[in-house]
Amino acid sequence: MVQYTYLNKNRSNAIKGLLIIIIVLGHNHILAPGTTVHGMRDYLYQFHVQAFFILPFFYQKKFEVSWKHICDVLVRNWVPYFWVCLLCYVTLSFTNHHFNFSWGYVMAFINGTQSPLKHYFGFVFPWFLPTYCSLYILFLLASKYRWFYWVLLVLSLFTWTMTWADYYVLKTTIPFGIGLALGFFAYGVITFHLNKYSYTIKYVGLLIFIFLTVGYWVDMSIPYTEHMFPISFFLSVLCIAPCLNCKWLCLLGENSLGIYMFHVFFVNLYCLIFPENLVNGLISFVVSLIISLVITLIINRYDITKHLCFPRSWRDICNLKK
Repeated sequence: MVQYTYLNKNRSNAIKGLLIIIIVLGHNHILAPGTTVHGMRDYLYQFHVQAFFILPFFYQKKFEVSWKHICDVLVRNWVPYFWVCLLCYVTLSFTNHHFNFSWGYVMAFINGTQSPLKHYFGFVFPWFLPTYCSLYILFLLASKYRWFYWVLLVLSLFTWTMTWADYYVLKTTIPFGIGLALGFFAYGVITFHLNKYSYTIKYVGLLIFIFLTVGYWVDMSIPYTEHMFPISFFLSVLCIAPCLNCKWLCLLGENSLGIYMFHVFFVNLYCLIFPENLVNGLISFVVSLIISLVITLIINRYDITKHLCFPRSWRDICNLKK
C-alpha cells in the first residue's frame, strides 16, 4: 500500500515539472487571458496552484519537527520570496519612473497575500512562497501533534464555508499567508486519504475531473466545483504519473522554484515588445520557460549564488560569510 500512497523523489519532481508548465501557461495573458469570463486562465486557476499545496502530503519521509528544521524551512522559502519581491519592486519602480517606499511595503511583504502584494509591488504571484512555507510548517506540526492535525482540518474546512468577502478579510488579516495556508490544508488531507483508501480512487478522480472540465466549458452550474476541481485534478495527475517519468520534466520540477520566480518577468517583457497574437503567445510561453530554467541552472551551478538565492538551510546563509 505504501508504494501506491507516497511519491518517490523522481515522480514528485516529474509532477512538479508538469505543474510548473501549467502555472507558466496560466500566467501567460495571451494564451490564458484574464479578461475572458470562463476562459483558459480562470479554468487553470481552478486547480493548478492548489496541486502544489497537495503535493507535500504525498512525500514519503520522516518529518522532523524542531526549531532548526522550521528555521530551515523559513530560510528556504522567505529568502527567495525576499528576492522576488525586490525584483517586483524594482520593476514596478522603473515602470512608474520613480522609487517610492513606505511602511505599507513592509506590511504587504509580511502579509504575503495577493491583494497587498499587487498594490505595493505590482505583481500577485509572489504570494505562493510565504503561503507554501506556512502550510509546510503547519503540516510538520500536524504530523507530530494529532490534536493539532484535527484542529487544522476543522479550521480548513470551516474556511470552505466562508463567503469570499469573509475569507478575503481572514487572509489579509493574518500575516505570512497563514489564512491561505489554512484553506489549502484540507485539500491535501482529503486527497491523500482518498488515494490511500483505494488504489482505484484516482481513476474515479479522473472521471470527475473530466466531468468538471466539460461542465466548466459549457457553463454548467455544479455545486462545490471550486473544492472538487483541485482534488480531482491531483488524483488525475496520479493516474498519469507513471507516464511522466522523463528527464526533462524532472529537470523542470527540480528547478520549479526558480522558474516560478523568473518566468513572469520574461513573459511580460516579451509581450511588451511583440504584438499579442497566438504565435507570439506560444513563443513567449516557451521563451519564458526556457530562459527561467537557464537562469535557475546558472544560479544553482555556483555555491555562492545558490546559497544566496536558493538556500536550503540557515547553514547555507552562514556559509556565505566564509
